[in-house]
Amino acid sequence: MRIRVIKSNCVGCQACQVVCSMAHYGEFNPKRARLQVPFTHPMPSAPKVCLQCAKPKCVDACPTGALTKGKDQVYLDQELCTGCGKCVTACPFDAIYMDPVSGLAIKCDLCGGDPACVKFCRRKALEVRK
Repeated sequence: MRIRVIKSNCVGCQACQVVCSMAHYGEFNPKRARLQVPFTHPMPSAPKVCLQCAKPKCVDACPTGALTKGKDQVYLDQELCTGCGKCVTACPFDAIYMDPVSGLAIKCDLCGGDPACVKFCRRKALEVRK
């Protein structure tokens, strides 16, 4: 399972980021979202979200084993993360971020199978792919 971004539908409103941060941290803080809408000019950019790669470079780069590949998803164990940022550098899709509060890596966890960002995107720019 992964989230597919339909770039032509995205208007860059960042509602997905706000909903994501609320779902995970109980606060409206787009900087803590597990997907990001990069600022581009003059047109907005579509969100960057973990593609749940079949052969994830982030997993190979993680020195502590905090990132693991499951059957359908790449998992991040925050208890094992040291905040080294090697996964961020290794991700070719720029879809892993450093949480500005904890200093640890954060990435899309698909909200346990029911991604909040997909449910709340009014423009239908995000969809779940199984």
